[in-house]
Order: sequence, then structure tokens, then C-alpha cells
Amino acid sequence: PDATPWPVAALRVEKGQASALSLKSLSGTLTADLSAGSLTLKQGGARLSGTRMRLEGSAVLQEDLFRLSLRPSLPTLSHEQLLALWPDTVAQGAHRWLKTGMRDGRLENVRADLHFTMPAGSAGPPRWERGQATARLKDYTIAYYKTLPPITGAAGDLKVSARGVDIAVDGGRAGNVVVTEGKVAIAPLDGNARLKLETSVDSPLQDALALLH
Repeated sequence: PDATPWPVAALRVEKGQASALSLKSLSGTLTADLSAGSLTLKQGGARLSGTRMRLEGSAVLQEDLFRLSLRPSLPTLSHEQLLALWPDTVAQGAHRWLKTGMRDGRLENVRADLHFTMPAGSAGPPRWERGQATARLKDYTIAYYKTLPPITGAAGDLKVSARGVDIAVDGGRAGNVVVTEGKVAIAPLDGNARLKLETSVDSPLQDALALLH
């Protein structure tokens, strides 16, 4: 019923296995097209890890596959929640770097457009096909190189797409140096991901040179 939230469970891929990820108090308008073999959720909402989120999506049966599309949006998400929701079997190179090179912060205004396929009539896990996500970074610590001090209190815009992870930093500090702007690029998403960093700083010359020693 439209007025009554109901519990559902989605699937999460973790180390190649499917496990339950509970979406609580799901509500919205669910439309079924039996001739096309499709379900569509519009104007949906749910609670995930204690955070209210908007959710729209669809599932279409094509031969022996379900094609799943999800478009979640959340007002805020901690870095720990991001890592918990991002299966480590998807975009492994980027996931590894985000896990080891970033910490402490939160994401705001999170929006994603995600696409999966899943075998029909079996318990097999969903397979990541494509997608992108955007968010605003707040108060992050970015350890961009192990011998240099990390950028702390970093703020900026995050974009994850097929080409990789791109972060446009517009604030933060590295030691005594104020970071006014910068770019962090992590690519490719899979395999041996590499990081590219460009920064502009505002500080006395001696403090900037101290970063390199």
C-alpha cells in the first residue's frame, strides 16, 4: 500500500558472495508492467544504516537476466558507511585506495546512478555493469603520498565514473601549508590504480619547501 512502508532486503556483493543488506521502512510508488517484465519504483524512500535516503529504480527481466537500475540519494554518509556499502569486488583498485588513502570525513549530497545484472531464478550475486556517483567531501584526511604529511580538513567535490575517481579539492591543510585548490585522480577503477595529484597552496616559501623534506 502506498501509505504503509514495508521491509525489503536488497543484495550486496561481498568477496564474491551475496549477503542481505536491509533497507528499512521502504515506501514509494511501485509500478509493474507484466508485458514488459518490469518493475519501477518512483518517489521512494528508505532508511539505510540509520540514514534516510531517497531511492528510485527499476528491474527488467530480459531472457535469463534481471537488469537492475538504482538511483539513490542521501543527504550525508560517513566514510565508514561508504566503504561498507561499496563492495570490495567492485572497482577494486579505486576501493583499495579509498580505504587506505582517505579517512575521517563525510560525504554530503550523495547521488548515484547504478546498474547491475543478476541471473533470474538463481541465488547468484548481482554483477556490477556501470554507474556514476557524485558527492561533496567534508573534513577528510587524504594521505596522498606516504612520505608527505596528509591533507587534513579537506573539502571538495567527488565524482566516480567509469574513467575513475576524480576529486576537486577546494580547501584543506598539509602541515603548515594551506591548500587552496587541487585535483586528485585515481584511475583505472580496477586493477593497479594510480593516483595523480595537482595542488595550489598559499603559504610562506619555507613552509612549502618543508613539505618536500
